[in-house]
Amino acid sequence: MATSEYQEYLNEAVKIAKLAGKTIKESFENRQFISEHLDIKENNSSDLVTATDQYVEKMVKSHINKLYPTHSFIGEETTAANNNASCNLTDKPTWCIDPIDGTTNFVHGLPFICISIGLLVNKEPVIGVIFNPILNDLYTACKDGGAFLNGKPLPTIRPIQPLETLEKSLVITEYGANRSEESIKAKLDTLHDVISYPIHGVRSFGSAAMNMCYIARGSCDIYYEIGIHAWDVCAATCILREAGGVVVGWEPYYGDNTEPQTKKLKTEGLEIVSEKFDILNRHVLCIRQVAEGPKKQNEILKEVRRRLINFETERD
Repeated sequence: MATSEYQEYLNEAVKIAKLAGKTIKESFENRQFISEHLDIKENNSSDLVTATDQYVEKMVKSHINKLYPTHSFIGEETTAANNNASCNLTDKPTWCIDPIDGTTNFVHGLPFICISIGLLVNKEPVIGVIFNPILNDLYTACKDGGAFLNGKPLPTIRPIQPLETLEKSLVITEYGANRSEESIKAKLDTLHDVISYPIHGVRSFGSAAMNMCYIARGSCDIYYEIGIHAWDVCAATCILREAGGVVVGWEPYYGDNTEPQTKKLKTEGLEIVSEKFDILNRHVLCIRQVAEGPKKQNEILKEVRRRLINFETERD
């Protein structure tokens, strides 16, 4: 696809995000409506869904189906309603939507929420639109077209700041809805290893998409999380990459259907910053653009990976 076609998709995604944003903001300001239309997923009190999530996703899907009837669609609530069936991602153009990323924040009245609209082509995010209607922050990007916050280029922290070592970083992570003993132990042990490096500090904004946008802004340095879904990170992956950042998994990804021996040959000497990102793998590791360039990004990502304690998560 040509960049001009990506721009057309981006323009439509922005229109849809702004339209949905009005509904999200109205609901956010109506606390009684939220409390009366709140549910939990799979009897997990830490995994919330509201009527607004469901309504917004239906609205977005309807608009996309009218505009691009041959495109595929992956949405958080659609997937949940289908008993969390596999995303079945193919190479054809696929819209990947999170109607409200940060639903727990939405329920509690914290303004770190957004609608996230991404487009994948050949399984690669090529369009990203993330709109926080409460703070009126609109993040946009298309492949090879740059990334922007309210029309201003990302990163917003200028000049691009150096990041000499992991020790000088401000890190973002989340604890997720999975509260199994294995999950909690792995996350807390990882957090212990990261904090004790030591680093400057840890932040949690309660939204994977927002987290990645703050990395793209240059306001924070590194983000890692396990348990996220494709719709959490699709749009933000495009935005962060176009802002000069890196998005990879906790472990190297070698491509689909590749034998282990071939995988090793394909990645010998390959730097982390050059790795592909498997958007269905349920874990993500990001770093912002740094003044020293890709070599320094690669060095710091290696340091973070040494401290990440993985555990089994079912693919999207």
